Amino acid sequence: MKSVERARSHDDTGLPLVVRDSIDYLQAHGLKSTQIYRAEPDRIKLQQLRKLYTDRGPTFPYHWDVPVACAMLNELPDSILTQELHGQFEQATAIAEPQREATMLALIGKLPSCNYSLVGWLVRHFESVVANEQVNTL
Repeated sequence: MKSVERARSHDDTGLPLVVRDSIDYLQAHGLKSTQIYRAEPDRIKLQQLRKLYTDRGPTFPYHWDVPVACAMLNELPDSILTQELHGQFEQATAIAEPQREATMLALIGKLPSCNYSLVGWLVRHFESVVANEQVNTL
């Protein structure tokens, strides 16, 4: 992923820094929030945070809140599925279960290591969101 090359995460996870920071923020502050993936972000805060990442500047706590972190995560800088495999992923969605799951897993296994890692991080994050649905969907 080009975004990893441009702004690698501080702990060598292979994630773009903006993704790692967004997931870290949401795991710490968003899992029990009713705003997680539901509320519109403050546009000014979002623009300020985008600019800081573009300029590789430091981010500060006042730039972050749950809707802004969700928006940052939803605006991934590169395609997760790669251009080469994107069409195959689309075709796999039309396959009936249980073959669809096997096909998707095989395609995920073909992703470059950075993309594969990103998919894993996102899946674990979304599992955490779902695990807290009793609280974050009130």
